[in-house]
Amino acid sequence: NWVASKDLTVQQFGYAWKDTDFVILKYILENPDAQTISDMYAGIIADFDMGYKARENRAGTIQGLDLAWTKQPDTDNPHVGVMLLEGNKANVSLLANPSYIYDTLLTGEESHIWNENTLFDFLSGELSFSSDSRKTDWTVVVSAGPFDIASQASDTVAFAFLAGDNLSDLEANAQACRDKWEELNESILEGETPRPLSLDITSVPRLISGRGLIAFSIPHRADVSLDVFDLTGRKIRTLHHGELPPGNHRISWDGLDAQGARVSKGVYFVMLSDGIEIITRKAVIVR
Repeated sequence: NWVASKDLTVQQFGYAWKDTDFVILKYILENPDAQTISDMYAGIIADFDMGYKARENRAGTIQGLDLAWTKQPDTDNPHVGVMLLEGNKANVSLLANPSYIYDTLLTGEESHIWNENTLFDFLSGELSFSSDSRKTDWTVVVSAGPFDIASQASDTVAFAFLAGDNLSDLEANAQACRDKWEELNESILEGETPRPLSLDITSVPRLISGRGLIAFSIPHRADVSLDVFDLTGRKIRTLHHGELPPGNHRISWDGLDAQGARVSKGVYFVMLSDGIEIITRKAVIVR
């Protein structure tokens, strides 16, 4: 885990459908900092507290589906869980709350023992428990990583919350959820062709708070420059300069110039160049 905080921007997207027993959450993790963020993990830690006997729940995992679940002690209906949909699996685990969240052994009363080191150990998979037959107060952990995010780059992880009438129904819903994710990932969510046909700036938002994402595409691997100019033609900021692979990219602008000063409201121009072509789009800062 990190000693100091990192300048990480997270976009969350949620997807739900009528007559399905799952909800998909997609996270785009963006690094607007000048330094690479290394060895990062992202995960969902969920304590469902099922029924009126929350401290006697049962729990388990289905590692082949990257799924961890919880249920009430006396009935199979419902099973609820969390599943990893996108990202390299770091951990799919059970977490016994009396052992890692609170402790009653020393004084007979609950004392809070959860801390960042324990959190990181579960996210990274250093602590991992795929099964346990006990009836107790359970939390489930599903995480992805480790991954590195270069300066001005992004990565994506996705999870699902899902339920079923019993374990078999939960497994069936998990497979249906994964099929839906793959379908969406190919069409609706990304809306990408296999490779862009031309250099283009596809989105420059109105920067209402002076901060926003600039989306662009490049048809081939190239040394790319993305710069911001004011109305006089003066370059005020270089957002990216370096090699990028072909595809669609997003880079954030925090509304600061090269000296770190906040620019005034008004019209600016974003220029994209791959050494062969130059594309320019207007950007408006509204405060």
